[in-house]
Amino acid sequence: MFEKLKEKIKERWQLEKLASRIERSRKKLKKLTKNIPNEALNETSNSIPDPHEFAIKIKKMRRNRLYSKLPLVLIRTLLIITGIVLGFYLGGYICFYGGIVGIISQLKLLGTAAAVSIDAGIVAWCIVKIIFAGFVGSMTITFFMLLNKAFSE
Repeated sequence: MFEKLKEKIKERWQLEKLASRIERSRKKLKKLTKNIPNEALNETSNSIPDPHEFAIKIKKMRRNRLYSKLPLVLIRTLLIITGIVLGFYLGGYICFYGGIVGIISQLKLLGTAAAVSIDAGIVAWCIVKIIFAGFVGSMTITFFMLLNKAFSE
């Protein structure tokens, strides 16, 4: 009598242990499937999936989603880098540095033996370039940032 009672208790304990394992597996599966596309769930909804195969399928789908966004991320990164480099080039080198070099070259002409007169138009244009150097650079960067934002939408 005690033997049968021990066996029933042991069986009941094993069943409870198994039930708790199943419940934990269901919770894990629910947690895993929270962010899964509907296609994956629809394919496996008719039968109970093998957890290992299901996990591999989930990883592949996540990887595919990542790789599908990769070209867009590269384009956006290149746009940002291009905007910054072009902004510094146009604002810093062409306008600011070019304006200073233009003024200096006109002043050098004044000091030559031929005593050539300074061209006022060139000097004025160089001064305008120096004044608007920051604006040109910042507008170039802003243009590429807006272009970048357009790619993200």
